[in-house]
Amino acid sequence: MKQPPLIGSQILSFASSLAMTLSLAWGGVNIAQVQAQSPTTERESAEVIVSQPSEENSVARDAKQLSLERVLTRFARRATEQLRPDVRNGLIRVMVATAQGKSLDQTTRQALAASLAHKIAQQPNILILEPDHERAVMARFSETGLEFTENRSISIGQHTGVRYVLMLTVSNSESPTGIKLKAKTVSVKRRGSIKASESEAVVSMEEIKRFQKATVFYEKRLEATWRSALIPGWGQLYQGRTGAAVAYMSLTAGLLIGGFAATQAGDEAATQYQKNTVDKVYYRQLANNHYARAQMMWGALGVTWISSTLSAYLQGEDKPRLQLNFDPEQSSFKLSGVF
Repeated sequence: MKQPPLIGSQILSFASSLAMTLSLAWGGVNIAQVQAQSPTTERESAEVIVSQPSEENSVARDAKQLSLERVLTRFARRATEQLRPDVRNGLIRVMVATAQGKSLDQTTRQALAASLAHKIAQQPNILILEPDHERAVMARFSETGLEFTENRSISIGQHTGVRYVLMLTVSNSESPTGIKLKAKTVSVKRRGSIKASESEAVVSMEEIKRFQKATVFYEKRLEATWRSALIPGWGQLYQGRTGAAVAYMSLTAGLLIGGFAATQAGDEAATQYQKNTVDKVYYRQLANNHYARAQMMWGALGVTWISSTLSAYLQGEDKPRLQLNFDPEQSSFKLSGVF
């Protein structure tokens, strides 16, 4: 048998060794690439893990200042969950007191209380103390110079005949751009606050300003004066004195119509008289009567005009007043006690 050539065997052996070396080298490169990439992947994962709490902290920090609508809705829900009806009639009588604190003006604090009362009144079997009476009671109380404490709220609740008094407090928050709101419900019958109803939140000043723009109207005396000088009754309507506005406008319209009608009738009678016929002589006296009546109406119109302007100026003042987009008298009851 012939043996294979030595050179051929060496070539085959070298080719096999070269192929194995290349295969290992190629695999080594892949492993090196994976090992080189692994630290990067781990670093990226670490960066995600480290940055995630920072993102959550940012969200939590932004969530501290909630929208006012959301805050009032939460306050109303927390309060109504703790209210219990009267066993005699199944009704829940609640007084939402004007918010206390010096961070906001009184009218804005009244608007906050009225908005919260409106939300609470949407629940069945809940009657809210009539807002006008609530403001009258709280205005009388503020004249005493006493602090509106829990015990005093119970006393006021007894006088007004309510079962619960909801207390609101506004104060400056740690952030210079925020206002802190606190709410708690006081049970008049049990003579103490309900801890589970207590809630607080921080609202941005931008939210407060939007709320003021929607609910508080800043009346100005000169604005009312020039309106009444232009159209009698318009200034009274601007001041919220609807009855006086209707009276002035109706009287002005009546005098205007009567004055023009009397003048027109006088002109027609004068035209007939100028025909110089015997049967037209009496038109002279008729024309004079119409003109006299017209002069009286024009004079009364002038007096009405001046009266409306003076009334708007003398009874007007620069002050804020509530301008709510809902009827606060709905789901409310009259004052049953005397304070």
